[in-house]
Amino acid sequence: MSDFTPNSTEEFRRYVELQLSRHRLLIEDKSNSPELEEIEDELTELWEALDDVQRQCVRGMSSDLNFVSRLGQTAPKGRQSKDVDDDDLQEMMAMKSRKDWYGFLHYLRLCRPVFVAIQVARFRATAYTEMGLPGYAQKFSQLAVQLERSDALSELPA
Repeated sequence: MSDFTPNSTEEFRRYVELQLSRHRLLIEDKSNSPELEEIEDELTELWEALDDVQRQCVRGMSSDLNFVSRLGQTAPKGRQSKDVDDDDLQEMMAMKSRKDWYGFLHYLRLCRPVFVAIQVARFRATAYTEMGLPGYAQKFSQLAVQLERSDALSELPA
């Protein structure tokens, strides 16, 4: 396991599950719902039980979900392609080759600006599938399909 792979404790797994539920409620515009408040309270409580690697991981996973919310757009204050160096790209591919999916996702976040959104969505769908997180994988698969349709429609003659 790499420095990016969290211990899969019960608290970590629950946090990951709740984070996905929170994302769903925000997408559904239920930001004032009692259900969201309960989820956020439990997330706050669980946060204390997570170690540094687990916290880094769930922060990254939250960032990945924000990518879905932005429909694949780069974060407003995110890295630019000029900030991505060859070492990061090589490390990302090495992590993929070793099937170190948490490490792969970490470096993909760093290298995101040099890839088109559909590629990023597909990479993430694959990684989350391999990590055994089908709910997350589905979010990125759906985004990839949505982006693919948008591209196909934009290429139609007027």
